[in-house]
Amino acid sequence: MVDGFTDTAAVNTFFIRKVAQPDGSTKEIKISVAEYFLQNYKLRLTFPNLPCVKTKRGGDVPIELCYVDGVSTLCNSY
Repeated sequence: MVDGFTDTAAVNTFFIRKVAQPDGSTKEIKISVAEYFLQNYKLRLTFPNLPCVKTKRGGDVPIELCYVDGVSTLCNSY
């Protein structure tokens, strides 16, 4: 579910990610949404300067990876 849009582009929207270290500890790093998708999914965003969609679960998803599921009833009334 959508909860809005970020005020910044995917390359400028950051979050803190916990990364496991070889000694078993974890390290927190600051990473952009664009860099996260490149590192984890080998997906270089085509439009990294577009905002992200905020989800109700607290995540930020690049807008280019979103789709509309179904058609609004408002649209059906025309």
